[in-house]
Amino acid sequence: MRTVFLIAFCVIHVITAVGQSPSSPFRKGYTRLGIQLPGNKLEYSLSPKENALKGNFGSDMGFVFEKGRLFYFISKDKAKLINAGIDWTILALNATITGNSWKDYVKNTTGYADDEFTSKLVASVATKAGPVLSINPVQDLVIDVRAQVSLGAYAIGPVYESYSADGSTLNNAFYPFDYNEDATGIKTVTQGFHTILKPNIGATVRWRGIGLAADVSPGNFNMKYKAIENGTESMGEQKVPFNTFQVKLSFNGK
Repeated sequence: MRTVFLIAFCVIHVITAVGQSPSSPFRKGYTRLGIQLPGNKLEYSLSPKENALKGNFGSDMGFVFEKGRLFYFISKDKAKLINAGIDWTILALNATITGNSWKDYVKNTTGYADDEFTSKLVASVATKAGPVLSINPVQDLVIDVRAQVSLGAYAIGPVYESYSADGSTLNNAFYPFDYNEDATGIKTVTQGFHTILKPNIGATVRWRGIGLAADVSPGNFNMKYKAIENGTESMGEQKVPFNTFQVKLSFNGK
């Protein structure tokens, strides 16, 4: 019971400290926690390969963690109504487990089994930076509007593999990356990532140190892939749409 009270006290203390009004409303450091809203739903009439190349990766909800800093051009003791600078999200982590979407896909199609799908997730580690305009219309209310360029490494699944009844022959498969079965060492991991560069547009409305942020990141990326269809292997590359929308709580420090 004492532990529960101690944790509750610490949480209240942190929230109170963040909410205290500083000398300037133009706070610099931030941590954002939130959700990535569902992407494109899987189409049951399409194969795993056709869904991936169409940008259908599942309609599951993901999670977001961001850590960054605003580098203002005007010092906070001189800025009044408006400030401008660079918003650098130093670290952005996103993870969406798509297991439920693919489980529904198996239930609503024929010829597929749930254990034929592995790596059922979409995850990334990225950094993004760009100009930001901050407006302080009244008291401690600040509205940030940003336009960034995001550069990240993305793991996009799942991997689909279907073997013969005796497990000796790989009849059908789809790898949403340039799969090399002879890769060794770190390449067995890095080959599963795509490097994606795309824009990010967002805004934050905050009162003192707490606010609500929203970001939309549209774009495409070139997906290299390997497919096996009825025992015939093929390699390819195609531009695939990849759009994300996030809603986050923003905790801004001094």
